[in-house]
Amino acid sequence: MKGNPYSRMIQTMQRQGKKKNEQPMSTGVVISVDPLCIKYNNVEIMNGVHCRFPRMPETMREEIEKEESISTGLKQFLTGLYDAFNLEEDDVVIVQKSGNNLYILGKM
Repeated sequence: MKGNPYSRMIQTMQRQGKKKNEQPMSTGVVISVDPLCIKYNNVEIMNGVHCRFPRMPETMREEIEKEESISTGLKQFLTGLYDAFNLEEDDVVIVQKSGNNLYILGKM
């Protein structure tokens, strides 16, 4: 199909699509929290790592557990929320690479 304008257009679209496609999601391991360092593809990365999780101090978990005026169910919910968002060393996280940046999307 040499000279076929449609095949050339399809080839151009495929090349451009490869440039614009993001990397697939993958996993990483938290090496340290402060400063934030992730092991991704067997490489430790500190620069360009972004995480939008709120960082709650350890004292907050202790205060939740000591609180006497809230139900056990609410305590379990709040400590579960704390555990879901606070990153710890050796946590496995879902990451998305975009250009030179690595975004933490969630914990596993």
